Amino acid sequence: MRVEAEQLASYMENLSETCWYATWMDGLDFVLWYALEHGPLRYGHGEVTEEHIGNLRRLSDYCAGWIRWSDQDQNTVFTPLAEWKGIFHAERDPQRFI
Repeated sequence: MRVEAEQLASYMENLSETCWYATWMDGLDFVLWYALEHGPLRYGHGEVTEEHIGNLRRLSDYCAGWIRWSDQDQNTVFTPLAEWKGIFHAERDPQRFI
Protein backbone atom coordinates (compact mmCIF):
# COMPACT_ATOMS: atom_id res chain seq x y z
CA MET A 1 0.00 0.00 0.00
CA ARG A 2 1.31 3.49 -0.85
CA VAL A 3 2.28 5.81 1.99
CA GLU A 4 -0.71 8.08 1.30
CA ALA A 5 -3.12 5.15 1.52
CA GLU A 6 -1.41 3.92 4.69
CA GLN A 7 -2.08 7.31 6.30
CA LEU A 8 -5.79 7.00 5.46
CA ALA A 9 -5.90 3.40 6.73
CA SER A 10 -4.24 4.42 9.99
CA TYR A 11 -6.66 7.32 10.50
CA MET A 12 -9.66 5.05 9.86
CA GLU A 13 -8.30 2.43 12.28
CA ASN A 14 -7.80 5.11 14.95
CA LEU A 15 -11.44 6.19 14.57
CA SER A 16 -12.53 2.56 14.92
CA GLU A 17 -10.44 2.19 18.09
CA THR A 18 -11.88 5.41 19.51
CA CYS A 19 -15.50 4.53 18.77
CA TRP A 20 -15.52 0.74 19.22
CA TYR A 21 -12.20 -0.28 20.84
CA ALA A 22 -11.60 -2.44 17.75
CA THR A 23 -8.95 -1.98 15.07
CA TRP A 24 -11.46 -2.41 12.24
CA MET A 25 -15.11 -2.58 13.22
CA ASP A 26 -17.34 -4.42 10.74
CA GLY A 27 -18.62 -1.91 8.20
CA LEU A 28 -16.18 0.85 9.22
CA ASP A 29 -15.44 1.67 5.57
CA PHE A 30 -19.17 2.14 4.87
CA VAL A 31 -19.88 4.16 8.02
CA LEU A 32 -17.05 6.60 7.46
CA TRP A 33 -17.97 7.10 3.80
CA TYR A 34 -21.61 7.58 4.82
CA ALA A 35 -20.42 10.34 7.16
CA LEU A 36 -18.50 11.95 4.27
CA GLU A 37 -21.73 12.09 2.29
CA HIS A 38 -24.19 12.94 5.08
CA GLY A 39 -22.30 14.65 7.88
CA PRO A 40 -21.38 13.93 11.50
CA LEU A 41 -22.89 10.95 13.26
CA ARG A 42 -22.84 9.05 16.49
CA TYR A 43 -20.83 5.84 16.11
CA GLY A 44 -20.34 3.25 18.83
CA HIS A 45 -19.03 4.95 21.96
CA GLY A 46 -18.04 8.11 20.10
CA GLU A 47 -18.77 10.39 17.20
CA VAL A 48 -17.54 11.03 13.70
CA THR A 49 -17.20 14.81 13.78
CA GLU A 50 -16.83 17.51 11.12
CA GLU A 51 -13.10 17.54 11.90
CA HIS A 52 -12.88 13.77 11.31
CA ILE A 53 -14.83 14.12 8.08
CA GLY A 54 -12.51 16.88 6.86
CA ASN A 55 -9.46 14.76 7.64
CA LEU A 56 -10.95 11.69 5.95
CA ARG A 57 -11.81 13.72 2.86
CA ARG A 58 -8.33 15.24 2.69
CA LEU A 59 -6.60 11.88 3.13
CA SER A 60 -8.90 10.20 0.61
CA ASP A 61 -8.28 12.96 -1.93
CA TYR A 62 -4.54 12.74 -1.27
CA CYS A 63 -4.40 9.04 -2.13
CA ALA A 64 -7.28 9.16 -4.67
CA GLY A 65 -8.95 6.21 -3.03
CA TRP A 66 -10.53 4.62 0.00
CA ILE A 67 -9.62 1.79 2.34
CA ARG A 68 -12.09 -1.06 2.57
CA TRP A 69 -12.28 -4.49 4.14
CA SER A 70 -11.75 -7.38 1.73
CA ASP A 71 -13.32 -10.67 2.78
CA GLN A 72 -11.20 -12.38 0.13
CA ASP A 73 -7.93 -11.02 1.54
CA GLN A 74 -9.14 -10.97 5.17
CA ASN A 75 -7.50 -7.57 5.42
CA THR A 76 -7.91 -3.96 4.41
CA VAL A 77 -7.14 -3.00 0.82
CA PHE A 78 -6.72 0.24 -1.09
CA THR A 79 -9.48 0.85 -3.61
CA PRO A 80 -9.50 3.66 -6.22
CA LEU A 81 -12.30 6.17 -5.59
CA ALA A 82 -14.42 5.33 -8.65
CA GLU A 83 -14.40 1.64 -7.72
CA TRP A 84 -15.16 2.37 -4.05
CA LYS A 85 -18.10 4.63 -4.91
CA GLY A 86 -19.57 1.80 -6.98
CA ILE A 87 -19.16 -0.64 -4.08
CA PHE A 88 -20.66 1.83 -1.62
CA HIS A 89 -23.69 2.67 -3.73
CA ALA A 90 -24.32 -1.00 -4.52
CA GLU A 91 -24.75 -1.65 -0.78
CA ARG A 92 -28.48 -1.66 -0.17
CA ASP A 93 -28.30 -0.27 3.35
CA PRO A 94 -25.01 1.32 4.43
CA GLN A 95 -26.75 2.63 7.57
CA ARG A 96 -27.01 -0.92 8.89
CA PHE A 97 -23.43 -0.58 10.15
CA ILE A 98 -24.12 2.53 12.22
